[in-house]
Amino acid sequence: AAAPPLETLKALTRAFGKARCVGGVYACLEAAESGGIAPDAELLQVLVDALVHAVRFVKGGVSMETLPTGGLAEVAFVGRSNVG
Repeated sequence: AAAPPLETLKALTRAFGKARCVGGVYACLEAAESGGIAPDAELLQVLVDALVHAVRFVKGGVSMETLPTGGLAEVAFVGRSNVG
């Protein structure tokens, strides 16, 4: 079966995200992939919005010795601050 158009995938992904239906979000992503649809920047943002509902800053580290320890999932942001 052919994948739905990109705009339809975006709308479906938004709806599944709003309903907190992770399986539906991933089904949309799989449909895009199997249909050969390359996600554009907007679809990628829709996916992030659908899958990430809350984040919490735990700790920052400036060296290997100061990195947080524990069993939480980890995300690293590397770059310069835009704080002025």
